[in-house]
Amino acid sequence: MMAAMLTAAELASMRTTQEEAMPDTCTLKRPTWTITGNNAKAQGTPTTIGTYACLVSVATQAWQRIVGGSYGDVPQYVFALPHGTDVRTTDHIVYNGERYEVIGLLANNAWMTNVRVVCVRVNE
Repeated sequence: MMAAMLTAAELASMRTTQEEAMPDTCTLKRPTWTITGNNAKAQGTPTTIGTYACLVSVATQAWQRIVGGSYGDVPQYVFALPHGTDVRTTDHIVYNGERYEVIGLLANNAWMTNVRVVCVRVNE
C-alpha cells in the first residue's frame, strides 16, 4: 500500500509555518545593466527585489578562491528564503549590513518548503 501524499493545502500550510519560523530578514538585490556610448555593458545601481524573512546558516564546506595570489578558504552561507522567492545567481543579499553574493541555488522541486541559496560574503 502506498503512503498518502500531501495535499496542496497541507504543503501550503507547511510553507507558511516555516516562513513564520524564520528569525531574521534580508534584502534581495538584483543588478541592472545599461549600454554605454561605445555599446559596452555597464553595471548600474542594483534594484531592490524585496525584503524577506530568512534563516542563515554556515555551510559545512568552504569555497576555494584565489586571494592575493594564493588559495584561500572562503566560508559559504546558506540562506533559506520563503518558498517562491525569485533568486538568481547574479543577485546579492544584504543581511545584517553585510553583502552576500549568490553563487548557487540548491535543489528545487515540488515538495520544497523554502528556497535555499548558497552565498559568500563580499567585503566592499
